[in-house]
Amino acid sequence: MKKDIAPNSGLHGKQNLSRDGVFSAISVVNQSVCLFAIFMLFAASVSSQTLADPTQPPGGYVASDNDVPTVTVGPALDSVLVPKNGAPLAIISGKTVRVGESYGENRLIRVTEREAVLEGPAGIERLLLTPGIEKIGIEPTKHETKASKAVPSGSKP
Repeated sequence: MKKDIAPNSGLHGKQNLSRDGVFSAISVVNQSVCLFAIFMLFAASVSSQTLADPTQPPGGYVASDNDVPTVTVGPALDSVLVPKNGAPLAIISGKTVRVGESYGENRLIRVTEREAVLEGPAGIERLLLTPGIEKIGIEPTKHETKASKAVPSGSKP
């Protein structure tokens, strides 16, 4: 015996669901939950597999032990601050040191934009902000004219 549901019956124009309609709605929810659980099990099994790290170079490009740079032991210059007003300071191995202050047995005597100079029992020690990179001046080329030298860089002629 089939029951007909009158459209727009019930409160506020909502339909009344028959007993069969409620069970079919529960069945759809159960199916959805089962599909979700199967998907999550599949995703977990895929993620547990060992995958290659895409950020690493291919096997032939891995550095040998001879190519690994040596680690310097001792103080390392992390950063410098040279304000217009006030004493310059350096951050040496994570510790903030102002000019004239001590760092271990050494005293910070000078800070520039590229280095900090320590003086101690072993003598003068220069800590470079970028060790291994030396700043060199650029010499003018033969093609520069007197007019190009007269106009400062960045200004309009």
